[in-house]
Amino acid sequence: MARRVLRQDIIKSRAFYDPASLSPSEELHYLQWVASKTNTLVTGSKCSCQCLFCFRKYYPKESKIFYLPEVKLGQLRRIFPYLRKDRAIRIGMFGNIMDGDFFDHDQAMPILESLRQRFPQTELVINSSRGTNLNKPAIRNMADYKNILLRLQFVSANKKNRDMLVKRPSTDTEITSVLGWLRKYQLPFEIELVAIPHLLGWKDIERTFFFLDDYAPVRIKVYLFSFTKYYIKELTFSNNKKLLREFYSLVNKVSNKIGTRIDPFPRPVSKGDVQPDLLRVKQIRRTYKGRILFLVSQMAYPAIKKHISDTDGIKVKMAKNLFFGGNISVAGLLTAEDYLQAAGKEEFDVLVVSSKPFNYAGYDLKGDHKRLLKQRLGKKVLYI
Repeated sequence: MARRVLRQDIIKSRAFYDPASLSPSEELHYLQWVASKTNTLVTGSKCSCQCLFCFRKYYPKESKIFYLPEVKLGQLRRIFPYLRKDRAIRIGMFGNIMDGDFFDHDQAMPILESLRQRFPQTELVINSSRGTNLNKPAIRNMADYKNILLRLQFVSANKKNRDMLVKRPSTDTEITSVLGWLRKYQLPFEIELVAIPHLLGWKDIERTFFFLDDYAPVRIKVYLFSFTKYYIKELTFSNNKKLLREFYSLVNKVSNKIGTRIDPFPRPVSKGDVQPDLLRVKQIRRTYKGRILFLVSQMAYPAIKKHISDTDGIKVKMAKNLFFGGNISVAGLLTAEDYLQAAGKEEFDVLVVSSKPFNYAGYDLKGDHKRLLKQRLGKKVLYI
C-alpha cells in the first residue's frame, strides 16, 4: 500500500490536543502520522495490572493524557506502510497517548508475527511491559523472530514487596518465571526498575540489582520514584535532594560489582548535558541585543547557572513544575503556564525556553499551545 498525503488539518489541530475526540478514520490517520514521524506503533493496549504507584491515577485532571481503544490488527496493518525498515520500530506510547502493556493486547503475538513478516530485519522494541500474559511459547517464538528487544518493568526481588506494589492478574505467570525464560531462550531485554527507597529501603534495591544481574539483561534503567502533587501522602517524600544523593551513590557502588550496565534516571546533569543549550543561548545573545530571560527546568538549573552569569547579559531563572508538582523537575513536563509563572514580573526583551514541553504541533500536556507565551507576554519567544 502506497503512502498517502497525511491531512494537516487533523495533524495540526485537535489530534494533539484531544486524540480521544477523533473519529475512527481520523484516529487511524493520526496513528499513521505518528508512525511516519517517530517510527512508533501505538496499539491502544490495555493494562491488567494495578500498580500502587501508577502515574495514570495521579495525573492532574486538566492534563491532556489519553488512552485509545485497542487497535485491531487489521487497522494496524494499514499503519505498517508508514513505518521505516531502516530504523528500530518502537511499540508503545507516544506523546500524550498512553499505552498499557503490549502483551495485554488481544492480538499481541499476531501483531509481532505480522510486523516480522513485513520487516524481517528491523529491530522491534517493545516498550514498558510488565510481563503479563508472557509464557514460555511466546518468549520462544519472539526469540526465533530475532532482533527483538523487550523492555520489562520491575520493582523488587522480594515477592512480598512485588505483590504489595503490583497487583497482577491471579492467573498470570510469576515474573521470575518470565525472567528465567528470557535468559533460557536468550531474548534480549532491558529492565526498567522503579526504585522506591522510602517504602522498600536501599537494601532491597541493592539486592534487586544483584538478583536481576543473574538473568543477564542488556542493561538496567533505574528510575528514582517520581510523583505529582496528586499522589496520596503515603507514597510521597520530602527529602528529594538527600534521596537523589543516596540514589546516585548506590548506583555507583553496585555498578562496580555487577556485570550489567546500570543507567540512573534522572541522570546527574553535567556541563556536557547542557552544552548544546549553552551554545544556543549564547548565539542568541550575539544576535539579539536586548535583555534575555532564559527559563530552565529545576533539574538543569544548577548546571546552566554555573556557566552563565548575569554579566553575560542573560538572566537564568528556574521554572518550577507547578502543574504536575510533587518532585517532578524535568523540562519535558513543564507547561506554558509554568513558564508564564516563572517569567512573572521579570523585565526582558527576549524569552528563551526549552522546546521539550511542546509536541510536534506545539501543545503541552495541559493542552495549551506554545503561542500562549507570546500572546500573554507580548515579547519575542525563542525555543531551544
